[in-house]
Amino acid sequence: MKRKANERVTQDDSRENKQIKIFGLNRLGSGRSNKYLPDVWIVVNGKKYSLELKSCDKRKGQISTSRDFGIDKVEQWRKNDGFLFGLWEMKDGEEEFLEHVFCTYEQLQPFFQKQIEKQRKGVADRAGLSEWAEAHNVLSEELSYEQLGRLERTFRKGTKLNDPRMSWKNVKKWGTTLNSSDLTGHLGKLLKEKDNG
Repeated sequence: MKRKANERVTQDDSRENKQIKIFGLNRLGSGRSNKYLPDVWIVVNGKKYSLELKSCDKRKGQISTSRDFGIDKVEQWRKNDGFLFGLWEMKDGEEEFLEHVFCTYEQLQPFFQKQIEKQRKGVADRAGLSEWAEAHNVLSEELSYEQLGRLERTFRKGTKLNDPRMSWKNVKKWGTTLNSSDLTGHLGKLLKEKDNG
């Protein structure tokens, strides 16, 4: 689908679809859902691997993560076999990928830990999960298990971060830039190495 160079894109579906085509990937889920599913899967030597897809506008150098980002999202992403990042720019009204980087969950730990710490400490004059732990101890003497559970779910949701960004520079530093002449082969090799490592 062609876009005008100045048209604002709110979803990255078109870029995900291009990544899927470039790497010969298969969609895991069908659209948006309340339950987390990795974006895609690929079979390498008879084994199925799941991946999360992300892309980065070269002009901005920042990668969107998730609207409600926190400990829960980090735990969901642990289920992935890897993360596939693509750097793109607009050329003649089309989004064109320039390079791709593969990262494992472990390689992204510096980013994940920084965001978890923010959720624990709290941001923008809001309490964090550390303060909830103290409040929980006090309230547990007065409230029922069910009431505490509802309060905890509310608190965990309220402390989540609004789409913290990863920098492309860090992703390149932490991960492996894929060989542009054999993208799918190089990705498969890295997935197998991760299994054997």
